[in-house]
Amino acid sequence: MTGAEFVVDTITQMGTTDVFGIPGAVVLDFLYAAEANPDINIHLNYHEQMSSYAAIGYAQSSGKLGVAYSTRGPGVTNMMTAIAEAYFESVAVLFLTAHSNNDVSKQRFVADQEVDFTASIKPFSKMAVRINSVDELKEVFPKACKLAVTGRRGPVFIDLDTSLFREPLEGSLIIKEEPNQEVDSDLSVISEGLKLSKRPVILVGDGVRQTDSINEILGFARRNEIPILSSRGSQDIFAGSEFYYGYVGSHGIRYSNFIMSKADLLICLGNRLSFPLKSKSYKSIYENAKIIRIDVDEYELEKVIPNSISIRADIKDIKKYIEKIELNPYSEWLQVCDELKRQLNEEDVTENVSKVAEVLSLINTSSSIVSDVGNNEFLVSRAYEMVHPDAPLFFSRSFGTLGIGIGKAIGIYYATHKPVVCFIGDQGFQYNSQELQFISQWKLPISVVVLNNNASAMIRDKELQKYGSPLHTTIETGYATPNFEKLADAYRVEYVDAVRSDYMLLNGKPMLIEVKLNSDEKLVPSLPIGKPCQDMSPELDRDRYSRLNNL
Repeated sequence: MTGAEFVVDTITQMGTTDVFGIPGAVVLDFLYAAEANPDINIHLNYHEQMSSYAAIGYAQSSGKLGVAYSTRGPGVTNMMTAIAEAYFESVAVLFLTAHSNNDVSKQRFVADQEVDFTASIKPFSKMAVRINSVDELKEVFPKACKLAVTGRRGPVFIDLDTSLFREPLEGSLIIKEEPNQEVDSDLSVISEGLKLSKRPVILVGDGVRQTDSINEILGFARRNEIPILSSRGSQDIFAGSEFYYGYVGSHGIRYSNFIMSKADLLICLGNRLSFPLKSKSYKSIYENAKIIRIDVDEYELEKVIPNSISIRADIKDIKKYIEKIELNPYSEWLQVCDELKRQLNEEDVTENVSKVAEVLSLINTSSSIVSDVGNNEFLVSRAYEMVHPDAPLFFSRSFGTLGIGIGKAIGIYYATHKPVVCFIGDQGFQYNSQELQFISQWKLPISVVVLNNNASAMIRDKELQKYGSPLHTTIETGYATPNFEKLADAYRVEYVDAVRSDYMLLNGKPMLIEVKLNSDEKLVPSLPIGKPCQDMSPELDRDRYSRLNNL
């Protein structure tokens, strides 16, 4: 086989079926080898950044290795934001490019588009390497692909000498599955902690999403009647369970924060506990609750959290242990959680949240949901907690990449071959609206829901908070939006401008749905600096707050 065929064979043995990018001369041999392979599909987007976002969406949704390719030079710089996104969001993606000049020189300009980016990319990747020989290709390339999906997932960046695509390679590739290592940590602290606890909580993060332990965690909660809380980015994983009580955080659900504040034991599974240690808002949690942290990333466990026990283990490898735990159910504690949820279930449901909830309630249950970055993501989260649609929900959580939504939606479609609904703000939409052409051209069943408040609202709110007046973030101060209806027409995508009961029926074809929001509405709830995490703004009536706080 040739080097190009070796690369394609490696990717297909990883289970990858779709790759995304924009070609250049240096990667054409790879593309033609992929085209000749019946097990892989090539997709040409209209910007390398969106190809990379599509690969991220594909990887997040499928659990497989995502692949994005580009030409050298500016093709790579256009991918860089996505590489950082994949790293901070722990997504396994291969970013592939090629070069044709290996000269070492201090000259600023040696050959067109030739830049060695490996040193720049290493800080936010699991591996960044140039491959310049057949032996390196055979050894390093499969290792890089495997590394991306092993342990805490993340991106790898490979820059191949383009001549290697045409070089002959002897033998065939066989990627062997590595056996799971048995957990050697003492997990008895979980059962011992539960025996001493009266108000335990299972706090999950996105680290459990791509494990095969979700049913075991739910069974563990059900047998012992333990409430489950989550980070906002993982709110969909257990949303359908009666033991799930929402997501916590500075813009979390009020009853969720109340429940966390009352816990005397936090069993943290794949959750980074990213609360600031010096924050007075979360200090009482560290002081009043014993914390058991289980994470696959040893570096996350280097964070010193008071009153905690840290265990390095893959979540999927602890399921045999938690399957055995069956103690006296915490029925009285669940009654407190139920009462908090009943009392606060309608809190912070604003006009804009209601509009988003109306759309969510009409989504086909076979769909996936993507939310872009901005105030819109918090509206989607709050509405999702109201409606609990039977659909996975994907965010850019840690890196917060504005404009990522449409690209991710494309990748998720190719991972699932089912409809996708993408919520995006009027500003984020303008980052990469050209991908409507891709959606239209291939008639993808993607509904792009533009939540239009005619403002860069997240920044505007910060400006108002800090300076008292907005700057270039509102219609009056210089911000503007296009005519979304005419834009949809230009891309031959159906346009809808009002919530209608036939949304679900229209999920089988490309759509642009504009939902006009109240531009004056502020984002609620929020956690004022120094207040206990359950005492959110706008404040509850003080008598009501005290009553709930004393439950």
